[in-house]
Amino acid sequence: MTRTLALVTALLLLAGCDPRATPAPSPTPVAVFPTILPTSTPNGADLRVFGGAVVDVPDFGSDKCAHGPMRIWLGQHNPGGGQQLLAITAYQTADVDHDGTPDYVTLLACGSGARQLVAFHRDHSDLHTEFNPIGRIIGGVPFDDFRVRPDGRIAVLVSSHWRIYSWSHGAFTAVSDPGGGPAAKLVVGSADLTMQPDRGVLTFTVGNLGTLGVPAAEVSINLPEGVSAAGPAWSGCATAAEVVQCPVGALGAGGSRTFTFDVVSDSPLATETLIVDAVRVYQLPPYVAEEGSGGAADLQVIAG
Repeated sequence: MTRTLALVTALLLLAGCDPRATPAPSPTPVAVFPTILPTSTPNGADLRVFGGAVVDVPDFGSDKCAHGPMRIWLGQHNPGGGQQLLAITAYQTADVDHDGTPDYVTLLACGSGARQLVAFHRDHSDLHTEFNPIGRIIGGVPFDDFRVRPDGRIAVLVSSHWRIYSWSHGAFTAVSDPGGGPAAKLVVGSADLTMQPDRGVLTFTVGNLGTLGVPAAEVSINLPEGVSAAGPAWSGCATAAEVVQCPVGALGAGGSRTFTFDVVSDSPLATETLIVDAVRVYQLPPYVAEEGSGGAADLQVIAG
């Protein structure tokens, strides 16, 4: 019996196995921890700049909307007498008339309907502050958003198209309109989140299908509940209102960029999870003419 055990031991040693050795412990899984992203705070309109100021409001073209010089308190003026409340809902600053001083591009709303975008000079005196109009940029037609470029031009989103306005010869005129020239068209390809089961990989591609390059763009990502960013690929991103924002950079006409991000999950996700329009791409200043106002794609969770 002893000779048999010795023979078995010798054969095992020749095969590289030592039955007398202590078994090696199983490798410990490498933990993947969420990446703590910085928080980005959106810039809200601080309407205190208009507190108690006299604003010379251009005519809305409606008897229900007051116009002319009026004093603004907390961004509003209530004229009474059957006329609707006037409100300043947003503003941005830039030297739009190129006189060396910043101007105030201001969104004025009358009631729940009429709106106009007006550029104002801000003039100080010992008694009060006055905002006197340089000119109206747009009014009388619906528009959804506006952005002021550092060079003083103004991008206005009209019917899902960005129009670019510039001050010239005493008036604001449209200098770029997608209906009459080159325009960008930003899109997002399918966004797939492959999970297995408590970690995964998010991949998607953004592109510019238009004929005009975009100097700068950004993506926003709405991750499923319980899913967190993980890994170095998220460097440069930040969170704002529970949405992750990541820089894209320039997108030339016909160009694209693919993103791959690691994520971790608190618990396994159902593969039928779908978040509508979870990944969006949009322009950053300086804005150019664009067909539409950015692109979006649904996020689909798939099993790894």
